[in-house]
Amino acid sequence: MTGQTTYAYDWVGREIIDNDGKKVGTVEELYCEDGTANPEWAAVRIGMLGSKLKFVPITHVEPHGTQLQVPYDKDQIKDAPNVKPGADLSSREEERLCAHYGMHYRGASGRRPVGRAANGPSTGDAPTRSEEESRFGTAREQAGPARLRRYVVTEQVQKGVPVRREKAHVAREDRIDAEDDVGR
Repeated sequence: MTGQTTYAYDWVGREIIDNDGKKVGTVEELYCEDGTANPEWAAVRIGMLGSKLKFVPITHVEPHGTQLQVPYDKDQIKDAPNVKPGADLSSREEERLCAHYGMHYRGASGRRPVGRAANGPSTGDAPTRSEEESRFGTAREQAGPARLRRYVVTEQVQKGVPVRREKAHVAREDRIDAEDDVGR
């Protein structure tokens, strides 16, 4: 896949699916050939609780939305040789992985992790040291002065309101017996 270098660095944390669309795991790290910036291998966290890391070649990855599809079967990935993640991928380890995936081994000088593990400037043969710190809980801090401004919003509303009306009807009656009215 051409132009993969800058594109692939966004893949750390994405889900990998196999050639049948089954979920395999999540990309943990990418590995590049020494002296280049072309990612060729991905360390993928697999297993029930993401407890194992397996290496998968990413030279033929096809993005599918937020997922990445590899042209390998899930069982083939699970059966890949165990390689210690986070360190350089040795030529011997890469040769074993290439044989497992049916790829031609080119006899490269090794692969270095990039992305999450070694994203800074080159340190030669020195190990990369990183630290993480997590804090849990809440703390109140003054964020700065605040000003409260009041304003009125007028809305035009149409609503049915019950109205009570009194009506009067004047009815004219004919007098039948005029004498009855006089005696009262």
